Amino acid sequence: MSNENSETQSFEDKVQDKQDWIESQFRKVSRGSWARIIRMARKPTP
Repeated sequence: MSNENSETQSFEDKVQDKQDWIESQFRKVSRGSWARIIRMARKPTP
């Protein structure tokens, strides 16, 4: 995203872009090498 483009975007578009980026990062983690660790990391039952 260039500086000129970000200046012409509305506030809602900027927020949506940031939210899309955050969601894509979570999707990468859920498919990556950390996915198995995150799925297995939970409190043990008594």
